[in-house]
Amino acid sequence: MDFVTQILHLLSEEYVCFQDDMIGWDGAHHVIQGLYIDENRVPALTLLAAQGGFDDPSDYLNRFIGFLGLAEQDEDLIVPRERIDKALHPLLREGDLTGLMLANPCACNKALMIDNPEDNKYTVSYDTRLAKGILCFFDLVVHLIWRLRQPLRSLRSCSFDISFISARNIDLDQVVDGEVPFVAGAQGYPGAMTVTDAPVIDLSQEELSAPFKLPPIPVSRNGRQLCFLVPGAHYSRLPVGFIMSWPAASFWCG
Repeated sequence: MDFVTQILHLLSEEYVCFQDDMIGWDGAHHVIQGLYIDENRVPALTLLAAQGGFDDPSDYLNRFIGFLGLAEQDEDLIVPRERIDKALHPLLREGDLTGLMLANPCACNKALMIDNPEDNKYTVSYDTRLAKGILCFFDLVVHLIWRLRQPLRSLRSCSFDISFISARNIDLDQVVDGEVPFVAGAQGYPGAMTVTDAPVIDLSQEELSAPFKLPPIPVSRNGRQLCFLVPGAHYSRLPVGFIMSWPAASFWCG
């Protein structure tokens, strides 16, 4: 698992998450104000940090925050809120879709999961409602992975393969507000591709990509199918754990 995948797995595997008051909006970008850490995952988190060459888990988490900050500052990953279907607005919290909020669905009942089965190969499992309600969704995800690879010398100059696997995560119904129609600029299912450079995000599209298609949609709830969901997982029901605040990287029990 490369470092890009590790970053996103910290969210999707619920080592950490951003609770409601831990991401702010300054009118142009989201700002990380804190990080919730599940105390039950601290031993595994410490091991992950050590495997990554970090003696102190707080250094590892600061690197995690730094990489998400790079995605947040990427202007190509910004999509105006009004171009996203209203049913998905709870995922955005406040403001527009940005790099941070594109990565955060990994922690939203695992609506987005990114795995790295081989070097320079990624598998993306996604809830189909994201592809329907976010224009240029697939290009945005590819661009996010490309962006997170750029600080890493071993990855930045290499092409990579990516494949998409669709599903409908019924636990996401806790967050998504109603049905999600296809928005203007929604992209057809791309299957697999080889990426040599950052894709161009074209927000000027006013119609559906044609022909539009989605693959068969499996449904998952219990972690035994494509989405690897944790039943009932939700921010408000997280166990007591640790919180890290920024800019002061201090820990305390919740």
